[in-house]
Amino acid sequence: GQKDTVIFSHSSGFYNEQIELSLTNNTKDVIYYSLDGSFPKTKYSKPIVIKNSTTVRVKNKKSLKGYTQNYIFKKHSLPVVCLTINPPDLYDPISGIYVKGNNASPDPPYHGANFHKGWEKSAYIEFIDTNNVSEINQKVGVKIFGQYSTMLPQKSFAVYARKKYGDKRIRYSLFPEFKKKKYKSFLLRNSGSDYCNTHFRDAMITSLVKEMNFEKQAHRSCVVYLNGEYWGIYHLREKITEHFIQQHSDYHRDSISILKYRGQRQHNGKMNYNRMISFITKSDFSIKKNIDSLDKLMDIDNYLDYNIAQVYINNIDAGGNIRFWRPTKKHGKWRWILFDTDFGFGLSKANGYSQNTVKDYFTPSNRKWPYPNWSTLIIRRLIQNDSIKELYLKKFNYHLNHTFHSDSVISHINEFKLKLE
Repeated sequence: GQKDTVIFSHSSGFYNEQIELSLTNNTKDVIYYSLDGSFPKTKYSKPIVIKNSTTVRVKNKKSLKGYTQNYIFKKHSLPVVCLTINPPDLYDPISGIYVKGNNASPDPPYHGANFHKGWEKSAYIEFIDTNNVSEINQKVGVKIFGQYSTMLPQKSFAVYARKKYGDKRIRYSLFPEFKKKKYKSFLLRNSGSDYCNTHFRDAMITSLVKEMNFEKQAHRSCVVYLNGEYWGIYHLREKITEHFIQQHSDYHRDSISILKYRGQRQHNGKMNYNRMISFITKSDFSIKKNIDSLDKLMDIDNYLDYNIAQVYINNIDAGGNIRFWRPTKKHGKWRWILFDTDFGFGLSKANGYSQNTVKDYFTPSNRKWPYPNWSTLIIRRLIQNDSIKELYLKKFNYHLNHTFHSDSVISHINEFKLKLE
């Protein structure tokens, strides 16, 4: 392994004056390099003068293995994530993942655009913490992540560790509050629909409700450099996969089922989901035995907390971005995951706080979006039972006086504001 290594005279990190970067190796093989993320083709012959933020990509002539180092000429108070990607893999109209390409429809959301196709490209990623230490530096796969937010100039990335790139795990504690020190994948999120509004809405909301009884994504704010160019503030987020559920439960990733939207498969099978929805649709839950039967199929306490959070934050997109899971073992119960809340807290209109979200969630209607009938079915049926209704009101009252107390919420918002400011 040492024979195939390129040695850099300067380590990655933050610099405040120009450097002369020397490259050496333990053989007499020729070293090639690039300074824009492209495949290394320039023959190294003398030290490289670096004055501005730059990604240096290198390889030995006779090797397929490459290396990158990143030199940042600006001090940040947030960790820095550097992505090095061959520019045509980003911007080529035929194969680039960051552009519309040649087959996009002319109107938003640009159906057929390259950034909607889920293509994966190889990249190098480096994570430099605020102590100027490079904690991650490896080859990975990246995809553009999101739906409508993929149209934005600052796009989200999904990052994947795979054996074919070298290491099948990213071996670092991305989220210090967890003990987990290796990840299969994670997100670099642009704050979704909240892009360039608060630019932290979803991360703020999911961390606000961290004590409630449902799974939610951890976050860590960072700055991203793309091929040496400052690319703005992002948020590291867990990716909702079987690995995410394994992290947040006692179940192995192969012994769980994950569904999305109206029961579309994400991981493993649908289990009894369709039969459960049929039972909910047809049953009278004022009868206790029906509630008892439902309690064997889904975690009712989890669903009440999940709904309370959606109602309080006024998440008008809650009818689309739904994720839920259950263990595949016998008697496993469905649980809901809080996911994609960037429409919450009145994003779409300034007077969103005055909207009667309780009415929207609990009143049947013919609307297709937001709050379509199918998305509010479970909570509307549950509160037919007086005991469940009383429990719901008590839980909501508790959270209004604790989790959602105005002093706590405003303080929480200000923490994000100051951190990104």
